[in-house]
Amino acid sequence: NDSIDYTIFLSGGFGTVTYGDTDGAMDWALTEGGNIGNPGSIADDETSYAGYAGSYLDGDGDGMIVRYQYSFGDYAFAVSAEQGENEDGEADGEVGYAIGFRGSIAGLSFGIGYQEAADTTDNDLVGVSAVYNINDFSIGAMYSDGGNDTDDLEYIQVGAGYSINAISLHINYAESTEGTTEADGIGFAAAYELGDGISAHFAYSSSEEDDAGTVTDTDRYSLGLAMSF
Repeated sequence: NDSIDYTIFLSGGFGTVTYGDTDGAMDWALTEGGNIGNPGSIADDETSYAGYAGSYLDGDGDGMIVRYQYSFGDYAFAVSAEQGENEDGEADGEVGYAIGFRGSIAGLSFGIGYQEAADTTDNDLVGVSAVYNINDFSIGAMYSDGGNDTDDLEYIQVGAGYSINAISLHINYAESTEGTTEADGIGFAAAYELGDGISAHFAYSSSEEDDAGTVTDTDRYSLGLAMSF
């Protein structure tokens, strides 16, 4: 797919229409384990590991997504579409779509979504997520399952975050099954506010991937400063 690096949107009383490099409705609705109380890091090492998946079937087509969403109180729903393409980058007539719904009540945020791929694999996914927030602590989980007649797709993630004074901590665990490939891993992120818009960030992840019997272990980490003015 060609790299898409822009997004346009139109918003009003009718809702919001977004086009370009944006989330499909399922990704928009669900909260992944790595997005629960995560202070962020320099290179996203806490979520860039085998077994962690955050875009579901987005990008299986040309990467250009159009999404419509509408909010009412503490609830919102969305629908999206993505055009498929062949190996030459030309439209192939396939269209992937997704629907999603999310809401919150008494400190509990939840989401549910369904998606069909924009390619010819006939992959589809259904997923749910829930996050509970209390004071400076948050914890939650996401589960999605699907695939096609030949291969299974399954993603499981849990995450938690806690902040106290200038310190923010986050941990997540994820595992995935994509056909004959199984993977799992754990990620950690920490941040310390130094003041004057400067914060120190550290992240680490460790994962194992088994691709039809070939096992790969990977460790990643980063340390750096982030500045905002």
